[in-house]
Amino acid sequence: MNGAASGARSLPFFQQGSTLKITRLSPDALLFWEPSEALPFDWNDAVSLPVPGEPVTQRHDTGLNVASADGSADWIAHDRFVQWRGEAGKADPIPAPPNRVWSDPLSATGGW
Repeated sequence: MNGAASGARSLPFFQQGSTLKITRLSPDALLFWEPSEALPFDWNDAVSLPVPGEPVTQRHDTGLNVASADGSADWIAHDRFVQWRGEAGKADPIPAPPNRVWSDPLSATGGW
């Protein structure tokens, strides 16, 4: 699950693991995406953070499958995902968080 959407970065350490009602999330917030199959450690827990150090799957060539808070599933291009998580050096401007991957409802910046 997307750690940014679950408040993993904005809650004090002793409250991490607390839950949020799904109605607190933006309906288009990404909750799940495919981690990299090349790095077994990426499968060690149920949390993914949208940070450059955590690669996403490359097995679909140009994109990945994602699931949103509204219950929908979608396929998005790698470039779009990289743009949302804010990697420097990309052609498109980075959208200001919060956005679809930085979607922590407890943070004004989406957990960025």
